[in-house]
Amino acid sequence: MTDVLIDDVGMGFGKYLKTRPDLFRPERSPIRTGIWIVVILIGIGIGILAIVNPEAFIRGGRESVGVRGGLGMIVAPILITALGVIGLIWWSRRWRTPGGGKMSTAVSSPFSHVDPAEAWAALERTTSADDPALIDLLTRIHREPPTGGAWSFDVVHSPQDRIMVGMVTRLVPKKPNDPQSGVRNQLEREPVVRVGDAYIDLKAASVAATKRV
Repeated sequence: MTDVLIDDVGMGFGKYLKTRPDLFRPERSPIRTGIWIVVILIGIGIGILAIVNPEAFIRGGRESVGVRGGLGMIVAPILITALGVIGLIWWSRRWRTPGGGKMSTAVSSPFSHVDPAEAWAALERTTSADDPALIDLLTRIHREPPTGGAWSFDVVHSPQDRIMVGMVTRLVPKKPNDPQSGVRNQLEREPVVRVGDAYIDLKAASVAATKRV
């Protein structure tokens, strides 16, 4: 399982979780925090080497990849350190439940050939992880190639605390006028939250569906 690092109906899922402090609270992942601190230290270390012996530092870059390499060696420490700082601030967060359990990914599958309304209905009405209708839906979703989907069926959960949050998100360009900018998951209605006896292990259902693909 992976810790969830999630990016308002019309907003990102992370912002939705902030509206439910009764169920979720953010914290820093020790592992991710450690990784980004290491990146920052590497950037600082390279910067110190460049300050101590700038001519040799630049010359080494030129000898390896030319003039642009020499210039790149000057900029590299700044970029590496900046990346580490951004990662530490934005990409080291995970979500926990009040009971102490980690929110982790149960299902995350892009799709385009299934009606999003059917997916929402499954999240709202399914009563068990072995529901044949649910398994059939997930089987059809999993058949979609990972790179080709206009929607995404996403579920995060904490089995320890029996909390599940399910949603169908629209995959939209990060920059509306630039199709090459990548995609982000956009919520268009409030996610389905199931707690306690209403909790369903969608991960188990997803595994069962994958075996049928």
